[in-house]
This record gives sequence, structure tokens and C-alpha cells, in this order.
Amino acid sequence: MRTWKWLGVSAFCAFAIPATAMDIDQSITVIGSMSQYMLNEKEADTDSDALATLGLGYQIQWDRINKVSMEWRPVDASFDAKSNHLSADAEGNQISLYWSHKARLTRVFKPWLSVGIRTTSIDVSNKQRIDDDGYVVPTDTPIEDRSGTDVAVMAAASVDWSFSRDWSAEWQVSYDQPLSDGLQGFGLAAMLRYQF
Repeated sequence: MRTWKWLGVSAFCAFAIPATAMDIDQSITVIGSMSQYMLNEKEADTDSDALATLGLGYQIQWDRINKVSMEWRPVDASFDAKSNHLSADAEGNQISLYWSHKARLTRVFKPWLSVGIRTTSIDVSNKQRIDDDGYVVPTDTPIEDRSGTDVAVMAAASVDWSFSRDWSAEWQVSYDQPLSDGLQGFGLAAMLRYQF
């Protein structure tokens, strides 16, 4: 977990220091999000559950239509299973890195379209398999807990509104698709951004 945190700090420095030197627009962001996630595990998938988080972001924008964002948010969820699924607890941290391009769909509607990756350093515990009748499936040995880093491809669309020279707000809808195990689903986010 400590190595993962150092990687996040290193990635931030890799973006922030060159951006400062080149006088590129930079901003910090407070992000409130609500996601509808399910957890994909090798034993089975969980049912989807709502996850509310408060995170932080950093962004560089080198022209009017292109920007790169890096975001962090915590993960703390308990997935209950209804039938023929897995129940589990998940805790960890997410770091997202994505590129956004402003698309001119109409003269007045110009959303940001984004693509990138979202990594989750996660601890999954208390896994139980639930049968069709809603009962725990008995096993000779408990299902093993898991700790690791999951990688997902993310796609997003957003609209923003600048209400002063330095402050703006952005509303985003996103979808995460894990490459193997991990969190899968949709998210809605509201962002408050300060440019410096």
C-alpha cells in the first residue's frame, strides 16, 4: 500500500512540475461523486450498490479543447448479495488519469468527452457466496480475502460552467470497465474547480 501511495505522489509531481515550468493552466478540484458499482471477483460478482465519495483532483489544460486530469477518491463499500451472487466488503483508494477533449456537437453544446484509466488499490474481505434462495453457500474453507491493485478503463462525458475568472463547476457521468477483477459501473460527479 505504501508503494502505491508513492506512485500517486510521483505521478502528481510528474504532471505538476512541468506544467508550472511551461506556464500551462492548472487547477485543483473538490469532487463529490455517487457511483452505482458492482464488484467483479473470480468466485462471482456482487449485486450493484451505491457508493458516495468525496475526492480531490488536479488538472492541466494546455489549450481550449484539451486537458488531462488526475483524481483521487477513497473506496469504502459493503456489497450485499440477493441471490446467486457474492457479498463482500471493499476498502481502498482510487486514482484516475484521463484525457478530455471538448467536442463541438452544436454551436452551444460543447461537452468534454474523456477516456482514461482508473486504478483501485483495494482490500476485499468477508466474501460469501449466496445461493438462489438467499442463503450462504457452505464451503469447507472460507473464501480468501484479496488485496491488490485493479485496473479499469473509464469513459466519461461532462459539461462545465465558469462563474468567475478562477472558479468553475463541472458535472460528469462516467463508466468503469475493469480489465479483470474490480469495480464496474456508472458514476455521477459534481466538481468545484479553482484555477491557478
